[in-house]
Amino acid sequence: MGKRLTLAVLLLPLFLLLSGFTLIGHRGDPLNYPEETYQSFDSAFNNGADYVELDVHESADGVVVIQHDSTIQRMTGANLAIATTNFAQLQQYHTKNGEPIHSLEDLFIHEQQTNHKFLIETKIVKGEPHPHLEDKIAALIQKYHMENRVMFHSFSAASLKRLQAVLPNVPRILIVGSLKRINFDVLTYVDGINLSSDLVTPQLVTQLHDLGKKVYIWDEMNENRSLWNLAGESQH
Repeated sequence: MGKRLTLAVLLLPLFLLLSGFTLIGHRGDPLNYPEETYQSFDSAFNNGADYVELDVHESADGVVVIQHDSTIQRMTGANLAIATTNFAQLQQYHTKNGEPIHSLEDLFIHEQQTNHKFLIETKIVKGEPHPHLEDKIAALIQKYHMENRVMFHSFSAASLKRLQAVLPNVPRILIVGSLKRINFDVLTYVDGINLSSDLVTPQLVTQLHDLGKKVYIWDEMNENRSLWNLAGESQH
């Protein structure tokens, strides 16, 4: 199992045809429902996702907030930066399906009676205060006994190193768009590498497996909505 290739996907039905992969719903099922809402998460799990991926920021009053962007404008129309807005104010705005902005604690409470698993990305944005984000995430995971139901990934190696210190048994994955970011130092505190699809070769996968690291893949098409329907028609 340690050497199976793990694929982070957006279009779940396409990849359900494959075997030997862990299916990760990127922001839930955003093709059909507003991303990172309960409805989107539930749809991804109902369509076969093993994990759902979500992103977290810290609000002005220290709440761990689920949202991909650093503002809530794209999802709600309100041009409010998460880092400079209190959570109660953020919750006054809703996505198109009527759901408010959720906190990570809200999600964990909501999921207490399920066995759903989550891949949490720490969003570390330059210039935003986030001195205790990892500590707060760890406290919530321990409070709601989610240790065996979560993994972490991030573009920030420093964030993953902090997560290793507070939750050493929860898997940590470095997201990379360049091979220059992979070095022996970072390999000491991550369990896997999440590679941009254009970097993947059989040789690289073998090398990372030989170093005891799992391999995950992400693709730029996930960020380019104009490619989603085209990709959905592919059977490759």
